[in-house]
Amino acid sequence: MSYNLLLNPKAKIDVVEAAEWYEEQKKGLGYEFFLRFDDALELLKDKPYICQKVYRFFRKALLRKFPYAIFYHIDEQAKEIEVIGVFSTYRDPEIWKQRIKL
Repeated sequence: MSYNLLLNPKAKIDVVEAAEWYEEQKKGLGYEFFLRFDDALELLKDKPYICQKVYRFFRKALLRKFPYAIFYHIDEQAKEIEVIGVFSTYRDPEIWKQRIKL
């Protein structure tokens, strides 16, 4: 069964900013980032428990070909996945911890 997907407004901003940065580096790379992000979301909708927990009920999915991680949690009763952030794996982990308020 496929889960519904919710993107936190801040997560949407994270994705757009990352794609814009990649597009500035090389034409078409921002689009490639969006494709890899979409691939990861499709996998999560079908297999939300495939990724490791990083804290309590929060999980982290890594994007292919890009050093980015999707942080999310699962609402099993509602059959929903909420993406709370998309962060570079090179950035300080305190950034995602602040987002989920550890």
